[in-house]
Amino acid sequence: MIQKERLISLFKRLVEIDNPSRGERKICDSIIQVLKENQIVPKEDDSAEKIGGTAGNLYAYIEGSLDLPPILFSAHMDTVEPSCGKKALISQEGIITSEGATVLGADNISGISVILEALSALKESGLPHRPIEILFDVSEETYCTGISNFNFTNIRSKEGYVLDLDGPVGRAAYQAPSILSFRAEFHGKATHAAFSPEDGIHGIKAAAKAISRIECGKVNNTIVNIGTITGGIADNIVPDSCTITGEVRSFSHKDASRQLLIIERA
Repeated sequence: MIQKERLISLFKRLVEIDNPSRGERKICDSIIQVLKENQIVPKEDDSAEKIGGTAGNLYAYIEGSLDLPPILFSAHMDTVEPSCGKKALISQEGIITSEGATVLGADNISGISVILEALSALKESGLPHRPIEILFDVSEETYCTGISNFNFTNIRSKEGYVLDLDGPVGRAAYQAPSILSFRAEFHGKATHAAFSPEDGIHGIKAAAKAISRIECGKVNNTIVNIGTITGGIADNIVPDSCTITGEVRSFSHKDASRQLLIIERA
């Protein structure tokens, strides 16, 4: 049986571990510890070396007592920024929130905690079960950098569930959007802003003009976002360059590609 208090305690403990993308070593070790307490010995791949991280993807296969196909459960180990110094607070109503200065990290500590608690409960109950595969991946928030380096020939399951979605319990997503990232570089001409500004070509101003022509947010059935803008080296120099990055998301790859073309023309 699932033990609610143990689950909450595990969630709080994991939340308070710093787990930035490519910096998941401590939370990876904590997961390994819980798995070993349940006589499960995971294998860690070499993706850390490939992506410049501190930990690799964790995989484990648990033999089942039922003659049924295996089933996979997965969750990622990293959290969006700010991912360090997190603390979970529980209200009198039982609602768990962050302290306010950081994210809570429920994406995806909640998924990890549920999987680990389910494994503990399964071991304690002795209930018969089908074979189970567990996969905890790193650097998911950086566009799935970690899982992209996982060797999927190790996976035996034809059915799998990634615990990385909010909403009512029992609901599952069977579709994911296309994500098209873009980067635009604007090149101008540097000059001293006080002595000869008329001789310069303002890279940031050019970028701002282009951004003003890009519709952001919900655009028909796509999502458009400009995420970063960088440029310039000093207040008294007309900047000769500026770089912007962003992304387009849509369940229709065709519509996402069409929207990206509109952005390119801006």
